[in-house]
Amino acid sequence: MSEITDITFSPEFVEKWKFVLKDLYHYKFHEEFAVVPSIWGKKTYSYLPLLNYTDRTRNQVTDMLRRVKNKDYQIRILNPEFKDFQDFDTVTMRIDLQKRDVEELFQAVVSKRNRRYIRQYTSDSTVIKKGNSDELVKDFYDIFAHVMHKHGTPVFSRKLFDILSKNLESTFYVLYDDAIPKAAAVILDDQKISWIPWSGALSRYMDDRLGLLLYWETIKDAFLKRKRIYDFGRSSYGSGTYVFKTRWDAIPVKIDLIKPRPYNVYKKYNYASTVWKKIPLGVARWFGPKVCKYLSDL
Repeated sequence: MSEITDITFSPEFVEKWKFVLKDLYHYKFHEEFAVVPSIWGKKTYSYLPLLNYTDRTRNQVTDMLRRVKNKDYQIRILNPEFKDFQDFDTVTMRIDLQKRDVEELFQAVVSKRNRRYIRQYTSDSTVIKKGNSDELVKDFYDIFAHVMHKHGTPVFSRKLFDILSKNLESTFYVLYDDAIPKAAAVILDDQKISWIPWSGALSRYMDDRLGLLLYWETIKDAFLKRKRIYDFGRSSYGSGTYVFKTRWDAIPVKIDLIKPRPYNVYKKYNYASTVWKKIPLGVARWFGPKVCKYLSDL
């Protein structure tokens, strides 16, 4: 089990991520750090924005910190040895894909109840399309914008996903039921990792549990691509999303946020998130991409 907690993104993946940031936000770089401006004129030296963790371990960031010791900086790293989890700890959730075949994986990571739902929705009227075509990116983005607004988080611009579709090993998944796009996800692949950074379903179809079929499809594909782990992405320990991921046999790995002055990002943005949910969706879709550039914590 320790092997799946120790795996980080590869240096090659990180270099591609730097290109994404430069193309998306035109960030300047100070050595390895992206210089993230704030609305108030301050700067954060981040390694690296939008990435849950990087290719570095705690032992590998000492020299990096010396180079930004008088600046506002942040680095996210995995802390695989950490076990004493508390509510609001930031974790990434991981599924061990080392199984003999797809059926063994299905039995291991899908609960008996969810297996029933998945089989129920495997029908001619339910289709999952995958790839990185403009049509799939568009349908993904429409659902993604709705999900982000529901959670009170500014939505990234469509441009981010266009860049990912062309420059990283990415696959967009959209689930259509009766030809209606109802759930979507994007998978980014690295050498040993299939990472699902963004996903969700339209809230009016949540009771249908179609998202379960979508998640299983992405997990199965990660196994077939011979990835070592499926990374379910960042959660706050003990939260609803955390509990949901544990039902897929995912285990938590602590993410440490190294900053000059530690703080809890979930508590910091709690009030802002409540306010953002009340903004009309159309306004949020227009305004969100304009502010994301200035939010180093995303």
